[in-house]
Amino acid sequence: MRVELNLPDKVWAACLNVAEQNHTSVARVVEAAIRDAIRPSSIAKLQTEARRNQILQAWGDGLTDRVIAERTGELVQYVAATRRKAGLPANIQRRATGTNERKTA
Repeated sequence: MRVELNLPDKVWAACLNVAEQNHTSVARVVEAAIRDAIRPSSIAKLQTEARRNQILQAWGDGLTDRVIAERTGELVQYVAATRRKAGLPANIQRRATGTNERKTA
């Protein structure tokens, strides 16, 4: 369904800010806000999804759980649990060369 909204500039700017912070679109933020009005927690789900995506992207870049935690401000345990839940192996850092490898199970 298509819905047209007329939002004040300040409201649009706030929606855009939330969208950028959570790596999503303004449409998803507005949708989450509407869902939140009906059933609270949609914004929290959106933020959790953004945190998860940020961790998985960093994993794909070859970063270790510890480095991902340092860069994102998350706990190492949360990073590791998120990675494991996605079925991904740990990236390990080789001490001699400083290069990263993916651990094979």
